[in-house]
Amino acid sequence: MNDAIKAHRSLLMNAKILHRDISVNNILLTGMEKADKLGGVLIDLDLATLLEEGKGQDKARLMTGTMQFIALDILRNSFAETGTVVTHTYRHDLESFLYVLLWVCINCGWKDDDKPHGDFLSRWYIGSAQQIYDSKENDMRKSRIRDLISKFAPRFFDIKDLAEEFWDVLFVLQKEKQKKKSEDPHRLYGPIIAAFDRAIQKLKV
Repeated sequence: MNDAIKAHRSLLMNAKILHRDISVNNILLTGMEKADKLGGVLIDLDLATLLEEGKGQDKARLMTGTMQFIALDILRNSFAETGTVVTHTYRHDLESFLYVLLWVCINCGWKDDDKPHGDFLSRWYIGSAQQIYDSKENDMRKSRIRDLISKFAPRFFDIKDLAEEFWDVLFVLQKEKQKKKSEDPHRLYGPIIAAFDRAIQKLKV
C-alpha cells in the first residue's frame, strides 16, 4: 500500500491526475515473494480526472468509487441538501486508502477463511448512502477508532500503530492544517508515507 500511495502522489503532483477510485481491487501486489521483492501497484484509471488548470472539476464533483471505501465528505454530499458541492480531492483518496487498510486488516488474515467481523464491516456497504455514512462516521470518531483497530486479525497486530497514525493524520492533523492557509496541502502525503516506512522497518527487525 505504501507503494500505491507513492504512485498516487506521483500521479497527482507530476501528471495532475486524481485517481478517485481507491479500493482493495485497485491495489495489486507484484514481484516475487520468495525473493522478498513484492511491490504495490495502483491500477484502473477509468474514473480518474485531469485537474490541470481547472479541467475535470465537474467530473470531480460526482460521487465515484467502491462504496465501502468512499470518503465521508463524498458520501455525505450524495444525500445532504445543503447546497454545498463537494469536489473530490486527493485527501478523499487518502481517506479511501485508510479504509482499504482497515478493511484488509479486519476482513483478511484469519484461519480457515473465518471472518468474525464480517457483519460489522457490512455496515460500510449495505444500506442507503446516509446509513453507510452514519456507520462509518461513527467508526472514525476518536472514541471509536481504537475499538475498530482492535478487530484486526492477529497477523496484522504489528501494524495497529500504523493504522492509528494514518487515522491521526487524516482526522486530526488535517484539521490543524486547514487552519493554516499557507500550508501545502500535499504535505499530508509526507507523514502518511513516513508512518508506513517506520512500520515497514519495524517488521524487518
